[in-house]
Amino acid sequence: MKAEGVNLFDSNDEIIITSIVPLENELYLAGSKKDKYYNVILMKINSSFEIVFDKEFGGSKSSDYECHNMIVLNDGLLICGCSEGYASPDGGRDWKAYLLKTSHSGIKEWGQSFRILGNECAFSVISNDNILLFGETKNPAGIFQFFLICMNQQGIVLWKRLYGENTGSIAGGLISTNDGFFISGSTKIDKIWHLNILKLNLIGDIEWKKMFKDFYVLEMSKLDDGFLLTGEKSGCIFLIKIDYSGNMVWESTFEEGTGITISTINDYIFLGGDLKVEKNSQPVLYKLDKKGKLIEKMIFEKEGWIETMTEFQGSLIAIRIGNYPKEHSELIQIEI
Repeated sequence: MKAEGVNLFDSNDEIIITSIVPLENELYLAGSKKDKYYNVILMKINSSFEIVFDKEFGGSKSSDYECHNMIVLNDGLLICGCSEGYASPDGGRDWKAYLLKTSHSGIKEWGQSFRILGNECAFSVISNDNILLFGETKNPAGIFQFFLICMNQQGIVLWKRLYGENTGSIAGGLISTNDGFFISGSTKIDKIWHLNILKLNLIGDIEWKKMFKDFYVLEMSKLDDGFLLTGEKSGCIFLIKIDYSGNMVWESTFEEGTGITISTINDYIFLGGDLKVEKNSQPVLYKLDKKGKLIEKMIFEKEGWIETMTEFQGSLIAIRIGNYPKEHSELIQIEI
């Protein structure tokens, strides 16, 4: 693998890009931009990595809006995250789950904020006949639950479900199948993180649940015969494959750090995240075969982590996030 940084962002801007999705010969990037408060940012760039447009969404000069994920539809984009809250290193407060629909040209069509228990954020969105929004919520007593909201294509809520009650929960991901949905997340039990996988029917009822001890999951990626999960296990980066019956097919563990993003291209799996180097984070990218065996590893000589990535015109396009001297994003083109 060979990497080259692309000078796309102004060095004075505090931007965190959390999602990157291709559409034909262009790329959409979504994230959060800080100017006293955070706003959702949406960018489109062409095949020459030139900015076609750059738009911000928020609507408040006294609170934050954050983006965590985005998908491209035939008629536009869906961006999910949280709104009308206050960001802080521990996750912030007073958030509402947020969903924004725009056209392909970045024109806002509608936006919805959802108050559930008192502090919530959406981390995954999918669309089939309806729109499904998945995330986590916390009540004033500090009890966490996962939520799943189903709405029609106009954003009208059809049903809402809550799952579990724990003193700590982190949403992992959401995927759909012909007969329902899978959600993943992490819950803290006796100070130990556990991976939870729930199989849901088409109206969000639980069909079965599997739990794996000492896994902290941050990303879920769909395969034809199951799905991949990554995050942290006993302080190290892990990647596991789970079949649609909830059985672990294989497990791979790497260096000390956290797995953050997964991309599958042809017969390869690309796993991005960060290595823990003393008290700092250093971006890392693994190229693996379809059974999780290491083929090649790339360590980036900068601080931060690999946040998201996608295939684009025969290359892997990744986003590195850094914190110093302030929050910033870098687009990296990787020959694979």
